[in-house]
Amino acid sequence: MKRSSLLALLALSLLHCKSEPKTDKPAPAAPASTPATVASSAASASASASAPVVAKAEPRKGPRWLRKLPVDAVSASTELAKGGFYPGKRAFDGSRATTWIASPKPKSTDPEWLEAKLKQPKKIWGVRFDTGLVDFGAKDGDLFGENSHAKKVSILLDGKQVATRELGAERHGAFIELDGTEAKTVRIVFDEVHAGKGALAVTEAAILGDATDGPRKTSPS
Repeated sequence: MKRSSLLALLALSLLHCKSEPKTDKPAPAAPASTPATVASSAASASASASAPVVAKAEPRKGPRWLRKLPVDAVSASTELAKGGFYPGKRAFDGSRATTWIASPKPKSTDPEWLEAKLKQPKKIWGVRFDTGLVDFGAKDGDLFGENSHAKKVSILLDGKQVATRELGAERHGAFIELDGTEAKTVRIVFDEVHAGKGALAVTEAAILGDATDGPRKTSPS
């Protein structure tokens, strides 16, 4: 075969190779989900759907810190004078060594009460008081049951009733939360009492206001 014929044949072979279409490689198939993966996903979806929605507790409306408000004057429905003097002001003197005791024979059938008067109107956020005689005797021990103690009380601010509470027979004290109404007088009315050997007694009581509402103490220079 002549040289020219060989060159022509080689050229035709090269042209045929260039004209062949290129084929793309197939894309790899996505891995199939295993039964364990499918079960886990279904369980997560089910748990999310059935999880209970817990409502957030409402924040306390009053101030975070309370303080005992200074009392300017105290009055009471009745006061025991026999065997010692137990005026109403002893319930607000800050000492558990003193006590207010009502008269064992009230002049009327109206409930006993204690009233504290402030120097100026303040927002009242709570009232705290002991109920009964908080003391111990060398002979009789705990004297709580010696005197009558609160069963049902009402709180009046400037003569308007704002709260009532009932107390069990073994309750030695109570804290009644209020809404911050501004007032100058706070009265604790003992509507009903758990009867004891003696008359109604209150060892200590306090009117509570906002700790930030008042004169600030200054450090000595």
